Amino acid sequence: MSNAGYSKRSPTIRSWPWLEAAIALVVGLVMFLINKKDLAQVTWTIGAFQSFGRLAYSRLLASELEPIRKMAEVVDLNATSDLDNIRNLSRLYTNITEPEFNEVKELVVQNAIARLQKLANEKTSDDLASGEYYAWLLPRIEQVGRGEEIWAVSMMLDSEWDDSPSEQRFLESNINAAKRGAVVNRIFVVSEQAIPGLRENKGIRAHLVRTRGGGLNGFIVHREFLQLRDPGLLRQLGEGLIAFGARVAVIDATSSEGLIRGRVTMNPTEIAALRRMFDALRSHANELANEVKL
Repeated sequence: MSNAGYSKRSPTIRSWPWLEAAIALVVGLVMFLINKKDLAQVTWTIGAFQSFGRLAYSRLLASELEPIRKMAEVVDLNATSDLDNIRNLSRLYTNITEPEFNEVKELVVQNAIARLQKLANEKTSDDLASGEYYAWLLPRIEQVGRGEEIWAVSMMLDSEWDDSPSEQRFLESNINAAKRGAVVNRIFVVSEQAIPGLRENKGIRAHLVRTRGGGLNGFIVHREFLQLRDPGLLRQLGEGLIAFGARVAVIDATSSEGLIRGRVTMNPTEIAALRRMFDALRSHANELANEVKL
């Protein structure tokens, strides 16, 4: 990962004090040779003080910006980062001059570095809060085009497929993706006692309608069957997932308040494991339309 945009500028900044010292030395020598000894001494003195001051300032600035430099080691400043955000971060950091905030601002930067390193090295995020989860997920679904696949496991949590605005937009995004020609394969893991009420669920009904026409394909697995025949797989399912081809997936979770959230992963090994889990679950699944009639 390159951070050449940062490293190429830094040596130039550090070289200025030595360049100014050399200029002062040459000018002073010229003054001395033309018998302007007093002026030569003044030139040398001013040049030395100016060079020393600039050198001290540059080293102080470099020390102050060391946390930002560490972030630049994680972030590609040339290709993938918004440089305005990096500059704004640097400005804000140096503008916080109160000594009482030194440890606090250092902690903020260190936390940001840790999260960026996790993204860079492990290709996975921390859990996104509910609002962040939908803010990330909905645009991803809207970007899926013809022939691309969305594959998902719904554990029928209380926070799924309800009448909340976020879940309504989520359902609409899935329907629109299928209309654009995307293939949406979703497996619902449902307890047997809940099956009679599924036909009243808008999310379930949408998968029944689209299954007949093409892109929004629903499948169903009984939770009791998994508990009896494949309990290890049931444990692996956690609280569900949604994935986009082999590129990226979000693994669902719920907060202590029951709000849906999730962790984004682009780790190829993890996504491959999730796909194997999905395919294993699909081998146990029936067509949704075979068990739920409109």
